[in-house]
Amino acid sequence: MKKHSAILKGVVFMVLVTLSIGVKAVLPPITLPHTFSGSDDWGSIDVNNDGVRDFMVYFDSEFYTSGSGFWDGQCIIGNTLPSSGLATPGISSDNEVLAKELLPPDSSSPVLAYGGPSFTSILDYGDQIGVFPLPGMNWSSDAYIFYMGGYGAPLGDNYTDGKKTGYLGVKFEAADGLHYGWIPITIDDDGEPSVTLGAPGFASTPDQTILAGTGTAVPIPLIASLLGFGAIAGGIFLKRKKIK
Repeated sequence: MKKHSAILKGVVFMVLVTLSIGVKAVLPPITLPHTFSGSDDWGSIDVNNDGVRDFMVYFDSEFYTSGSGFWDGQCIIGNTLPSSGLATPGISSDNEVLAKELLPPDSSSPVLAYGGPSFTSILDYGDQIGVFPLPGMNWSSDAYIFYMGGYGAPLGDNYTDGKKTGYLGVKFEAADGLHYGWIPITIDDDGEPSVTLGAPGFASTPDQTILAGTGTAVPIPLIASLLGFGAIAGGIFLKRKKIK
């Protein structure tokens, strides 16, 4: 019953988002740091403070009185609407978050035998964020920061694996190109749940890899630089040849 209740609640939310996006999409981005909590707390965030929405964050929680009582909730970040998978107005479809796919333990039970949705990877200080994700991670248009309840398998990942602080790895389009960055995150499940996103950091140069929690950019490997130079030189040569 709990699972069906959560699914029904999610469907209702999707309909509400679809109906209200014309109003809520024009609201200014939320200034970070910000704590998401309560019921239907959502909005867009601006990573580099240029006035452009980079990601949408949705948070919802509710207390159930059955038994001894328990909290149920979820938090999602991404560039898409959960209802349709279409890019949210004003948010680039190139904007993505580092995520991992969590698989439940092997089980003969149908409830435990399928993989869960994508969850954000909570990075450690100094983890690399760039075009090539760390092992076990991938770039995703949206992912759960946490999900409580609704599943019989331990699919809550960030909520159940004990890792509730760290950094989200993100990439986003700016006026001068694609930038990589990080957002400090804290998941609080002591009583009523909440998610706090801290002040972000990002590489000032487009396409530059950065280390989580630092302003340190990672130099482009020499071989990549040589290949890039070779491609540019080849283009110049062909262009000159064409002019002749």
